[in-house]
Amino acid sequence: MRYLWLFALFAGHAAFAADDDARRCDAAGADAFDPLRPADVPFRYYHPFYADVAAMKADVAACQRAFAASKDPRYFYQAGMILSDATSAQDLRYIAAGEAPAVADGGMAMLSLGAYQAAADAGYATARYRLLLLPQITENKQAFDDLRKDMPLLGDFGLAQWYEHQERLAPERKAEWRALRKQHLQAVAEAGSAHGKLALARLLMEEGEMAQAHSLLQALIAADAQNLLAQDTLALFYFNTGDTAAGEALLAGVQQRAEAGDADAQVFTDYWRGLRLLNGWGVETDETAATALLQAAARSGHRGAQLTLLAKKQPW
Repeated sequence: MRYLWLFALFAGHAAFAADDDARRCDAAGADAFDPLRPADVPFRYYHPFYADVAAMKADVAACQRAFAASKDPRYFYQAGMILSDATSAQDLRYIAAGEAPAVADGGMAMLSLGAYQAAADAGYATARYRLLLLPQITENKQAFDDLRKDMPLLGDFGLAQWYEHQERLAPERKAEWRALRKQHLQAVAEAGSAHGKLALARLLMEEGEMAQAHSLLQALIAADAQNLLAQDTLALFYFNTGDTAAGEALLAGVQQRAEAGDADAQVFTDYWRGLRLLNGWGVETDETAATALLQAAARSGHRGAQLTLLAKKQPW
């Protein structure tokens, strides 16, 4: 398997129970998006930022041992997710602080690539999808077409992102590219993918088709009241359209989950409290308090919080 020698650098030698390794790998890297993830494998929407590289290495090593025990390539894929997310969050943190990314981050990116490649070589289609999203590969539309033959959901999702990329490269053909992007997202949504429906709702919002987007988001939440990604987009819909009361009611429901001990709901709540204070959505603006809340959400893995702080050039 290509790059596997790099991934092996993280291997641990302590004797751990295979079940403990699998649980640790799932807790750190189970991907909400992954359509191949077994339904009984829990996931988190937000994975905390690794302030301690040793902890990240221990999680990756657990994934490697879980693969060695089970031969399930999902564990290699999840190791790739851990490394990829950690590298991306670290890079954003450096840039927000006005610093250049550390040389070590390049090594983590290579390790992530190696883990994805190992999973793809073992037949894991979601890893193939992730590899095709890499910048140097996204020009190859045929690869997404080939993936679509094996796994239509992932192929259509990839083609939607490929056409979105074309919108930026050739804006003079934006209407054509967007229509094709919408076509593939509709196919994913019709296949029953919650992530596909969410991506379609966001595209409908871009196009100003607010009633359709609202209906789709409400249906997503009715089908899965725990879906924080759908609730996040619906909250943005409400506050951007001036329906503050509906937005506050939605956020209050998530806050109840946070108060009951739901870690992801707490991250969501910190982010939205900060975002509202920053933008004055139904509250008085307070940039200092907003920044503190957004920093807490960013450290807990909320990518929206990380990007908001990046725009403000505020580290976390």
